[in-house]
Amino acid sequence: MAQRIVTHVIRNQNGDTLALCNPEEAWTQRRKEWAISDILLHRHEYFVFGQNNGLRRIIVVNDPQGNYLRTSPDSLPGNNLDSLPVIERNPWELALEDAEVLAVHAALVPVGPGRVLLMGGDEHDKSNADGGDIHNTRFYDFIINEVRDVGSPEADTFCCGHAFLPDGRWLVGGGTEEWNDPGLEDEHIDIHGNPRNHWSGTRECAAYEPADEQWSSVAPMLPEPGQATRGGGRWYPTLITLADGRILAVGGHPRVDPGDPAVNDGRHGSWLPEIYDAATNAWTYTAGHWLYVDWVDVPPQVELPEGQVRPEGVSNYLYYPRLFVVPGGEVFLASPNDGNCGWYNPATGLIAPLLLDSPPHDGRGYAETNHTAVLLPLLPGDGYTAHVLFLGYESAQRISLGGIDRMIDPENPPNWEPASVRDWPADPPLRRHGCSVLLPTGEVFFTGGLDHDQTEGGSPDNSAVLEGEIYSPGIDWKTNTYNFADETWTTTPPASVARNYHSVALLLPNGLVLTAGSNINGSSGGDDVKEYRLEMYSPWYDGDPDRPRITGSPSALGYGESFQVISPQASKIARTALMRCGSVTHAWDGDQRYIGMEFELVAPGVLQAVAPPGGDIAPPGPYMLWIVDQQGRPCEQASFLLLA
Repeated sequence: MAQRIVTHVIRNQNGDTLALCNPEEAWTQRRKEWAISDILLHRHEYFVFGQNNGLRRIIVVNDPQGNYLRTSPDSLPGNNLDSLPVIERNPWELALEDAEVLAVHAALVPVGPGRVLLMGGDEHDKSNADGGDIHNTRFYDFIINEVRDVGSPEADTFCCGHAFLPDGRWLVGGGTEEWNDPGLEDEHIDIHGNPRNHWSGTRECAAYEPADEQWSSVAPMLPEPGQATRGGGRWYPTLITLADGRILAVGGHPRVDPGDPAVNDGRHGSWLPEIYDAATNAWTYTAGHWLYVDWVDVPPQVELPEGQVRPEGVSNYLYYPRLFVVPGGEVFLASPNDGNCGWYNPATGLIAPLLLDSPPHDGRGYAETNHTAVLLPLLPGDGYTAHVLFLGYESAQRISLGGIDRMIDPENPPNWEPASVRDWPADPPLRRHGCSVLLPTGEVFFTGGLDHDQTEGGSPDNSAVLEGEIYSPGIDWKTNTYNFADETWTTTPPASVARNYHSVALLLPNGLVLTAGSNINGSSGGDDVKEYRLEMYSPWYDGDPDRPRITGSPSALGYGESFQVISPQASKIARTALMRCGSVTHAWDGDQRYIGMEFELVAPGVLQAVAPPGGDIAPPGPYMLWIVDQQGRPCEQASFLLLA
């Protein structure tokens, strides 16, 4: 148990202690709540210098209003902490030195005040894969700031896809069946003889039940179309929850074994989407079009689905495409498919005839893990119009799609437009491998990534973008409408930990942002290239003593249902919102979503709000309920609920 000497404190405007500090030590700053846990769990001891330079121990005092810190009694009548100088707060704080696993995947699970699953599978480490050390999942309790083992799915979940089911379970699908060793003997030889050095995807799937902290196997993905057992599965797939609660799986690389024709998938990619239905515990292939096809691997004689035409000179990137369920229930293909963005209908399996230009990308080929995309808040005053923000090689681009009525003029279709200039003294960084996180304020926090062009080779940590960025989309919250002429960018102070390939970022229900994972210099291998540290970002509202509180709310809602929210600050609330629990990997969170709600004050301390109208606006599953006051401060702790 290490001893820590406290020389400074951070206080809020009421004089309450928010954090203990020593700017001369490596630990620098410790949130009050985590310092209390450190003491109670015997992780660290904290001291201040008392009279005659004697050390006075900092202790935890149990109080009905909540535990607090003070020094053990000495000759001074007061609390020695009160005499320490105040220091400015750093919004970044190192939470844990060792999360025990490389967090390639992360999800906020709706239990208690919230917990985070950190999952790595084989952790991008071939020695782990070869040795069967693939069950690397931890349960992170950010309230007391500790991790513990929570079990893992049977399969290797490295580079799987995931999404939340309507009942709150977290579905994990695909992943790594087997590592691909370099060399001809290990290459995937497809049906027309082209060697492709890609990894084998697994068909296995599992679901995590937050209430009892248990994993259970569910139906595996399907074999290769037309085959009884051969191939199938997905490595690097996207999974998203559809409007009806089923899970759509798109993209990725199938199961391969060059030495076994009975196993080896005849395709280079899992072209045909498939859908999981929890009610029947079964996957079915969609009819209709293939998506994200690397056409060089499809010989001319192969019969294509009806209505699908082979494009000329197009090579799609088949891994982790950025997809969004939009009003009307269709899926917007934000990642270009055959060179265009557009709408995919999961009911018919067809791409809508209206195709849109792809986001500008400076002539470079797409590789989805190099950029991030986010669906901006869906607002009732805006007709729930879907606006997508894309941060890639030509900085930030956004597109405004149709709202709930999906009225789009084919003669004047939506197009990508540059967002306002980012807040940097020179050219803004590329932020390759960076993550985007929706905040309860309606803003977007960008964090991590590299200012490094993939054409230069490698992914060096010395090009890491340590500063975060906050994008404000110019929302008029009085009318719940957008005015992009007012959008702004703000650059934050730098983090201490570089976040490279295989890093994640996630909103927590207390409004903080967790960052985790990263392969150092983008490398695979052992502990020396795995970033185990967890770091937390505190937005401006953290620590404000006047943040509103929710003291009562429902645990489940139906679409369009009117419901009550109890808050002592109800008369000061300016907006309410549901935010879907996040689920993030490879620079993208396919679950996160922000839906504004109409509400009114119906009695002292009581708000009456109206749930979103349907699953196309808010797919069924777990959400956080947020209230935000007239000063823009979100509540201290969001409440969880299931929307169905």
